[in-house]
Amino acid sequence: MKNRIFHFTFFASILFLLLICQSNSLLAAGPTLLPEQHFYDVKYYGLDLRVDPDTRFIQGYVKIGGEVVQDATSQILLNFYDHMTVDSVQMNGQPLSFTRGADILTIDLPQPLNTGDSFTLQVFYNGYPMQAGLPGYGLIFTSYNGQKLVYSYNWPYYACTWFPCKDHPSDKADSVSLTFTVPDNYHVACNGKLISTNALPNNLIQFKWLTHYPIVSYNISVNIYPFDVVHSSYTSTTSGTFPLEFFLFPTHTPTAQPQLEWIVPRIQEVYEHRYGAFPFASEKYGICESVISGGMEHQTLLIMNYPSFFSDIVVHESAHEYFGNMISIADWGHIWLNEGFATYSEAVYQEYWNGESAYQQEISQNMAGSGEGAIFVYDPSTPGNIIPYSLVYLKASVVLHMLRYVMGDSLFFQMLHDYVTVSPFRFKNIDTGQFRQFCESYYGSDLGWFFNQWIYKDGKMAADFYHYWGVQGDTLYFKIRSKPSTPTSSTYHAMPVPLRISAFMSQFRFANRI
Repeated sequence: MKNRIFHFTFFASILFLLLICQSNSLLAAGPTLLPEQHFYDVKYYGLDLRVDPDTRFIQGYVKIGGEVVQDATSQILLNFYDHMTVDSVQMNGQPLSFTRGADILTIDLPQPLNTGDSFTLQVFYNGYPMQAGLPGYGLIFTSYNGQKLVYSYNWPYYACTWFPCKDHPSDKADSVSLTFTVPDNYHVACNGKLISTNALPNNLIQFKWLTHYPIVSYNISVNIYPFDVVHSSYTSTTSGTFPLEFFLFPTHTPTAQPQLEWIVPRIQEVYEHRYGAFPFASEKYGICESVISGGMEHQTLLIMNYPSFFSDIVVHESAHEYFGNMISIADWGHIWLNEGFATYSEAVYQEYWNGESAYQQEISQNMAGSGEGAIFVYDPSTPGNIIPYSLVYLKASVVLHMLRYVMGDSLFFQMLHDYVTVSPFRFKNIDTGQFRQFCESYYGSDLGWFFNQWIYKDGKMAADFYHYWGVQGDTLYFKIRSKPSTPTSSTYHAMPVPLRISAFMSQFRFANRI
């Protein structure tokens, strides 16, 4: 979802300093898993649903395949909102007993399973999906230009408002199939590749999509509308050739199509240069038009509104294919590893196409908008708590800029390239501590001082600056002392800072750490 750090100029006669840096819950829709949900690992989701855009009714089943990671597991607990009706649960065609309550579906296994045992469940259900949390979350039934529109917006933990799942980013399903039956005047756009379309009686049509890449539940996407479907491709020596697919509102196709066919290859060129090959090249890079505010990084199918096609939102969301989708966070507290990276990638895009001054302008704007709080999210209990824009987007992007300065360009971008292309986190999960250790393996020494103050503590960098001449008049002394940036903060920040001294037509540059 939809972005900067230190420039110190010192003049001997006129000195200028710019120093800115800046539960086990019983609810299905929540930031944590129940203890029993850690007893298994999801391998597969298979949704097969009939969706009626007019009545807002859905009916069908989800197949869930998994592997047990705890001996003597006797139940499987799934997140699923109580307003939906469960008709039955089956394993190998045999009915299983289950209970509902507090938005949890508890399924009793025929016999306890041990570590390494696999299972496959089918949950048959129906109902009218409700919007959860803030308006616009869940499976949304609305309209555009007089035509019904259905789309999912599962972030951060609202997939379970319309299908049973383990609704947490730490457990990525290895593959997902998405089969939707709708009236035949609609098109269905989903993650992955379109496997088949089948005309059915009663003026219905069935679309089957399949992705073989690991995917978090909030990224599972369905979009139902009479879209114009634009097929194109992108070719490079890095990624080879992969499909570009755009699902557009027909009234916007004449202007949206040329814009996307221009901007998307430019984005891919930058990210391939800095990060490596497109992670989902065997399926597609997709964009689906919607009526949401801004954009959302659904894997292989970014969704965004029409104005976003002409803004940096498409740059931001495309970066999430690397940071957030391929490499996903272990928990919501680490959301900066998604949003900070995507926001910083906007500056990387500007640098590649428009030079260092454009990069510095982007960073300066992010610095100016950065908040005073901690980047790490200590209370992810609501969507608003998870994504304070000034912190996990703007301040986090500035911190990545600072990390680039600390490590140096060569090490920093080599680290990022390897992070994407060869690290053990590819198509898996990561937390801040693991990312720090990965950075240290390139930097060659401890970075705890950097991460502890900039990720886990509050405040921006602030300092008092002093200078004076020695008694002989031939030595100029500088003193920079860090201080808390607000009266309520107790954080003193340390950071190498570049200095430039200009005097009598000469300039001297060096770095110091405060």
